[in-house]
Amino acid sequence: MRVQAMVLCFVVVWGMQVVVVQAHDGWIQANTPITARGETVYVDMLFGNHTQEHRSYRIDGQWPSASIFVTDARGLKTDITATRFYTGEPATESAPVRNNGFVASFRTSLLGISIVNAEGDSVYKGTTSTTRTLRSAKAFVAVSDIPVRERVAQLKQFSRVVTPDRLELIPISSPVAIQPGQTLTVQLVRQGMPVANTPVSLIRRSINNDPITKNTDESGKVSFVVGSADYYLLRAKIERTLAAPIAIGEHIVQKETHEATMTVIVQNAQPAFSLEATTATPTGEVNGTMLPAHAISIKNGVAHLVSTVARTYVDESLSEASVPLRALVTKHGGVVEYLPAMGPVPAHIVVSLPQKSAHEK
Repeated sequence: MRVQAMVLCFVVVWGMQVVVVQAHDGWIQANTPITARGETVYVDMLFGNHTQEHRSYRIDGQWPSASIFVTDARGLKTDITATRFYTGEPATESAPVRNNGFVASFRTSLLGISIVNAEGDSVYKGTTSTTRTLRSAKAFVAVSDIPVRERVAQLKQFSRVVTPDRLELIPISSPVAIQPGQTLTVQLVRQGMPVANTPVSLIRRSINNDPITKNTDESGKVSFVVGSADYYLLRAKIERTLAAPIAIGEHIVQKETHEATMTVIVQNAQPAFSLEATTATPTGEVNGTMLPAHAISIKNGVAHLVSTVARTYVDESLSEASVPLRALVTKHGGVVEYLPAMGPVPAHIVVSLPQKSAHEK
């Protein structure tokens, strides 16, 4: 059955400028799910068309007013909007704009999960009411000393909330190490609360006319079994009537729409190392600074940090000879990630502390 999409016009408030755009979903996708420290990651900022009631991977044009950010392993959120560059060609008298979009970029520094997110708002004035739309889009990049899937498979810090004022898709299973036939589980949240009984669609890039849609459960979670290696887009949307109208610029808004998208890259299951993994004591780092040799020891299966190192990098008041590493870091508001051994390369423990808590050298 053929469905002709109706074109809707929105007013976008961008600083003091007001422009007219069409109603579309926005999403972002990184050029790789795994990379090395110091490499540059490029992020496509994509704006979809109306196909399949917005449940497709077909591209229409550019995000007219989106900002883009990256949150690193220690939770520091950085605005990278200024890195955007335009990839399109301007319209002429005989041809419309082509390849109409933006690409942003950032250089990796800390090992662990980097969460990229874009945020954009618009206002649509309909015949009977005016609606504000708040968009949230996410992609994920694992930064590793050895940039292969096996090394990053145990990273956990992909579940941070980075847009607490918006609808957001939170991955429960790894979005950077998923393989064909595995299950991808996400949770839909808004302002820290799960959003139940809401449709979430999964769209595969190369087969974008056949979306899979499921409703979230009472905890806001939903699961999909992914297919072959490809880009995959998840999309969710909620609408509500405001308890009282609000003024946005010259507009009086009666309704609000929240849209959330997320992309993952499914990778082929090809083992990178066939050598038996070493059992040597793990190495480690704190906020990107390598720890001295023998700073970490394993006691009864638990990683400990020698007190001289712990006092330097975490807590100056310690007196014990060694302390359990994870408990110490958690106490100071940090996180610990584990990169398993790969062949002759030992396991590596990555400590990320809030900037104010880290005695960085």
